Amino acid sequence: MASSTFDFIKHVAQLIFNLSAHPVEFKSNFLKAQYATASRVTTCFVNENAVSSFVYLYDPRDQNSENPFSFSFSDIFNFNNQSPASQSVVPLLILSPKPDSSSIESLQNNAPVLELDSTSPFFVFQLLKIPILDTQLSPNCFSVGLLDPTELSPSFWYFENSLTRSFHENDLDTFKVTDPIFLTKHICSWLKSSPEMTDQVCHELNSSVIHQEYRYDYPPSVPDLSNSKSIEWENTIVEGHAVHPVSRLLMLGNENIDVNTNFSNTRVVFISIERSKVSIAGDFDSEISPLLKSAKKSKDADPSISDNIYDLVDNEKYIIFPVHIQQLPTVVSLFKNEIEILPFEAKVKGQASLRTVSNEALEKSGKCMKLPIAIKVSSALRTVSAWSTHFGPRLGKIIPNIIEKNRAMCIENHLDCKEDALLIAKESSSVIYKSDDFDIGKHLSCVVRDEADALVDGKNEKVIICAALTETIPKDDQPIVVKLFGLDTLSKRKTFLQEYCDLYFEAFIPYILNFGFTFEAHQQNALLRVSASPPHKITGFIVRDFGGVKIYQPKLWSALQIFDDNFMLPDSFTDAESMEEVYKLAYHTMIQCNLYRLVRALDLHYSGIGWDIVRQSFEKIVPDPKNPLRKYWYQPKVNLKCFMLMKLDDLYRHYIYNSVSNILLFGKQN
Repeated sequence: MASSTFDFIKHVAQLIFNLSAHPVEFKSNFLKAQYATASRVTTCFVNENAVSSFVYLYDPRDQNSENPFSFSFSDIFNFNNQSPASQSVVPLLILSPKPDSSSIESLQNNAPVLELDSTSPFFVFQLLKIPILDTQLSPNCFSVGLLDPTELSPSFWYFENSLTRSFHENDLDTFKVTDPIFLTKHICSWLKSSPEMTDQVCHELNSSVIHQEYRYDYPPSVPDLSNSKSIEWENTIVEGHAVHPVSRLLMLGNENIDVNTNFSNTRVVFISIERSKVSIAGDFDSEISPLLKSAKKSKDADPSISDNIYDLVDNEKYIIFPVHIQQLPTVVSLFKNEIEILPFEAKVKGQASLRTVSNEALEKSGKCMKLPIAIKVSSALRTVSAWSTHFGPRLGKIIPNIIEKNRAMCIENHLDCKEDALLIAKESSSVIYKSDDFDIGKHLSCVVRDEADALVDGKNEKVIICAALTETIPKDDQPIVVKLFGLDTLSKRKTFLQEYCDLYFEAFIPYILNFGFTFEAHQQNALLRVSASPPHKITGFIVRDFGGVKIYQPKLWSALQIFDDNFMLPDSFTDAESMEEVYKLAYHTMIQCNLYRLVRALDLHYSGIGWDIVRQSFEKIVPDPKNPLRKYWYQPKVNLKCFMLMKLDDLYRHYIYNSVSNILLFGKQN
């Protein structure tokens, strides 16, 4: 690091240390929401290698003292397991432009820039914890292996033309930043992103902040586990995706959705359309009939019309299906005279994904439904594509064969797996508007699938969406998983994680090994099953949503000894070209997006204890070090999905990845 840069950053670190700045409270929920978004944005830019970044560790103590901070990894390990009051080192994260940021493709594999000239712009972030480090660049500077949003303090500063300036503690506030949009605009300018794309991303960030603030203002209550239904847990999500930059985004076009819009308790309306204009898979008419029979006339309906919605159409020629009330304007705009809006409606409850809804009449038949809503939620419009409506029921049809064969293969291969560790919410029927333009058809569609509670009917079990476990109870700032299961000691937390991991890997890994098939088992699609009565022991998992699975078809058909040449539509996301694609998605959804969040919520990350447990459970089910899955998952570097760069490239069906340190190996002794 050049001396001017080093001296300036050291000076800033000294001032921060003098302020003893470890903020733990926010003056308003708006500032808290800004931090929630800014920390995610920063994490994405760093982990995606979009900026030059390094960690600077400042030790204000006299280096001649008896116990100076050595900047060794053991010292860093000890630092992260101390209380803030005991921490004597100031860790900072420095962000600056890369030398060549002319395109997203040019960003990869550039080393961090330690030398900044007098005009260089850069951000300085105070760190609450030292992240996983990669390479030691100088005695007290390290490149970042993997950063987590929770490691960033709300305190960060922006400097420009500042290296030659001298200032005091009180001056720091003039450089302080809280706004994620300010941060993003500057970094987008470093990346030479187009003004239009920068503005779009900033609009989305603003929406995320607004909706996050509202969620903080009106947090949901935590259900009583013994008496709750799974739908109640769907609505406990406050923070949303832990690392996505716009985790609470809700926009219709370029307009922010009103924060008072209630997706948890909403309604569907009904349209009719000629059967010749739609594609139907499975027994859609029969499966949707409980909903139609229970539908009530709208308030403005003609009193003289029949109370039976079926009486309004010629059922031989027309089909009736539901439309989410938020989707109705889009449907009317796109399909105009091809549809007829029927004066009936039904109440529904939104699940965590918003587009999947539950209805009492459908629940009695064990079903729920996924409906398109032309609203951008995090990464994309939440519509339902032709790829999904085609593939889901076809996969659902062979799920019983896969389950039966999986049991036999586990016995044959000596895999000791609980027989019902995984219950699968099958997608059994669908309907979609016929169009060669999939971007049109995806707005008028529906998929019917199994309801979670119906899958555990008679099993004396309760179901909780995994995302709820790692949310924090607003009043006592405690993760729900800790409070819910009484995990008030280290021993209890370790035991819970061991039981969770054992069953989680038993549930999902055999499908990868036996069929080249991975579910998208992240926190939203995986649901935890526990015994209905205290002490609520873990009994297994449920998985749902076939739209994001990956299947290497040669291995699937070889195992099943059958073949379906119409299984997937061309260019389907679900079609893996190699087993490596299956391993990659499984790692992303299972390790990065599920177990990583749980290990942190249980406070078992920085000690390394949690990852020892995860590896032990994984190696029980994959004991051979030469197994291709184990070799892939145990690489020192793994691929991380680049949410921010994908957003700046306007991608959602095609991914950009960057190589980061493998969290699964954290604390592993060679």
